[in-house]
Amino acid sequence: MTNGAFYRTLAQNTLVLLLLVTLIHLWHSRSYIMTAIMFCALNLIMSSIVAIMKFSAWRVGTAEAIGVPIVIAITAYSYSYLASYYMHAPKEMSRGLKMQYAYQEMGVSVTSGLSVTCLAS
Repeated sequence: MTNGAFYRTLAQNTLVLLLLVTLIHLWHSRSYIMTAIMFCALNLIMSSIVAIMKFSAWRVGTAEAIGVPIVIAITAYSYSYLASYYMHAPKEMSRGLKMQYAYQEMGVSVTSGLSVTCLAS
């Protein structure tokens, strides 16, 4: 495959993944605001990755065409769990305490999941 074909595959995989992750997150959280924030964050991450690859003249291969969507999936996974715990924190907590609660409750699980995925790849 040529470099252009890999970029097309990368773009297609990423767009499908972004759509699925957004719909699943909306269904799961039932919060348009959280879903919009997650969608914007994922787009910023994806744009940064693609910009770095373009500016450094990085040739896209099979690993990149598969790896970039995996990075987006991992980010969505960790965001979903942290946001869910933030939303379910006791109402009387301040924003800072809600984030601290979310990190304490899910931080270890998210970090472990990320570490295992990174080590496996």
